[in-house]
Amino acid sequence: MAIIAFWQVAFLKYSLKWDMIDCYLPWRYFTGECLQNNIFPWWNPYQHLGYPIHADLRSVWYPEVLIIGSTTGYSNYTLHFLFIFYISLAGFGFFRLSKAMGTSRIASFLAGTCYMLSGYFVGRGQDMGWIIAAAWLPFVILSYLKMLDDQKIFDVLKFCIFTFLMVTGGYQAHTIILPYLLLILFIYY
Repeated sequence: MAIIAFWQVAFLKYSLKWDMIDCYLPWRYFTGECLQNNIFPWWNPYQHLGYPIHADLRSVWYPEVLIIGSTTGYSNYTLHFLFIFYISLAGFGFFRLSKAMGTSRIASFLAGTCYMLSGYFVGRGQDMGWIIAAAWLPFVILSYLKMLDDQKIFDVLKFCIFTFLMVTGGYQAHTIILPYLLLILFIYY
């Protein structure tokens, strides 16, 4: 559904804009160039008069950055495909969360489609950090609910992994708000 809804981006007819090109791409490109040259990106001298890029969790420690940055590197094309991937991931995550709540497959499919095509994703299409945070959020909530119900070590591990992915890839404000949501769910259950 994400490919159909965002066909202009998926088929490279139109480019992503604003922060995606003038902020996110330079960070990722610089990190990728450093990793490909066996240099750990301690300091980014090209933006903000220089700053420690490794201190921004979204810049270096996210597994996607380590994999893509050290292999193929980042380009405008890479961002297009990652954009579609994360929106699809968000829809799939919400489908699974809705299915775990006991809804039918059709209702879960509609919920996942509505989530990934909601105004949040369309309106924040310029900021990959926000999209990544919202893509991992259903997985974090689902694994947390399973952890509360089953109390198995595997569910705890999944919760930790998904939370790590959200913290290191997503926007920090979402991570700050997440414990409040989890506390509400804990009190409810």
